[in-house]
Amino acid sequence: MENKKQVTIQLNHKSSSEEKIKDDRLEDYIREHHHPIDEGQTFKRNYTTDVNPFYPGKKQTFWMKYKSFILSALTAIFIGTFLGLMILKIFIDMDPEEVAFDANATNNQTVTTASGQTEAQNNSNTSAAGSYQTRDFTFFVTQAGVFSTKEGADQLLQNLQVKNIKGMVWHREENYHVFVGIHSTSEGSKQFAKTNFPAESEFYSGKDWQISSNEVTFSAQELAWLQALEPTLEAQVSNTTEPINQDKWLDKKPAELSELMQAMLAEIQGLDALDNEQAIQSRLLLIFYAYENLSNE
Repeated sequence: MENKKQVTIQLNHKSSSEEKIKDDRLEDYIREHHHPIDEGQTFKRNYTTDVNPFYPGKKQTFWMKYKSFILSALTAIFIGTFLGLMILKIFIDMDPEEVAFDANATNNQTVTTASGQTEAQNNSNTSAAGSYQTRDFTFFVTQAGVFSTKEGADQLLQNLQVKNIKGMVWHREENYHVFVGIHSTSEGSKQFAKTNFPAESEFYSGKDWQISSNEVTFSAQELAWLQALEPTLEAQVSNTTEPINQDKWLDKKPAELSELMQAMLAEIQGLDALDNEQAIQSRLLLIFYAYENLSNE
């Protein structure tokens, strides 16, 4: 049997010595061109910026910078406008010529005479002068106009008479008010004006009007009559559909009256002859006007 020699053939395989040389070269290359890796620094990051740390990195816009100021200003404007409209609405319902009064409410009237109240009431022959605190009245009127001169008010009265509307002029402070109606309530005044005056008439109804309490000086007899008149005035303004009987008005009227008292009596006389409610209201306004003027010097 022939001896056969085994032959080994290596295909495309480099020797182990060559592989080692290449590995050594690779390691040298890595050492030369790469820094050693520090496992402790693996997750460390260095962030640098050119922006000053005391200022935000993002540039603020005009809106971002002034946003709070703009919103505050808009809120203030809105609130101011709302309040202004509310106040305007209130003043629309008020008369521009409204006069403020310091009404001193006094329901307990006192009569002081030189010889005392009891003596003045019991002695009808005494004419000693005494002082008296008149009542304050509050009612609601229908105003046809207001003027700074009496001539303008008188001209309006003439125009109203052509339309068969009774009126009167109430002079107070610097103004001349032309009134055509009176009522005890605001709603009643407005309803009466709506029903009895032409729709095109620009009358101001429901206007609050006051007569302040004042101290007056008259004879004891006149003061007694004045006291009796005040409840009648209040009753008449509460019901203007028909006049109160004349006897009620003239109860306790003295034979002699001062000039101011005579002026009020002149308006009272003939009231019961009126059968038109608007005319009754106009006459009642004249009585109240004379009542207010009792305190005039």
